[in-house]
Amino acid sequence: MFRAASAAEAIHAKLLNEIAMSSKLSTKALTANIAAIKTSTDADNLKSGIAGETYEYTKMYPAFSKVATSENNKNVADLMNRTGAVEKTHAALYTKTMQDLNANKTLPTGYYLCPVCGYIEAGNAPSKCPLCNATASSFQAFN
Repeated sequence: MFRAASAAEAIHAKLLNEIAMSSKLSTKALTANIAAIKTSTDADNLKSGIAGETYEYTKMYPAFSKVATSENNKNVADLMNRTGAVEKTHAALYTKTMQDLNANKTLPTGYYLCPVCGYIEAGNAPSKCPLCNATASSFQAFN
């Protein structure tokens, strides 16, 4: 699941970079400085993930969308809203996984990533992405 989530974040970075360039918000590719990631127990990693994704969909992306809207940049605002919607599903996935771990339930052996928007489905790929309508055949499997 965490590998699928990491790939989803890479999709978001690519989309954000593309819109920055196409909207003339930047004249060069955006880069990020990412500090070393501290890993811990699955439960601690899930708690951290839930907090991060919740912040992103409740505060960060809505704030970005508000700025873009105030600047009459509909394409950027739309991307911020779509990305926030995906992050909300990530928080829900982490929350369910945490609940299943706490209940000693068996976790799915596979996770399926939408290569268009970064949505992740546990268990089996959906017939189409519920957020962007990408087909099941386009989903990337993480086992």
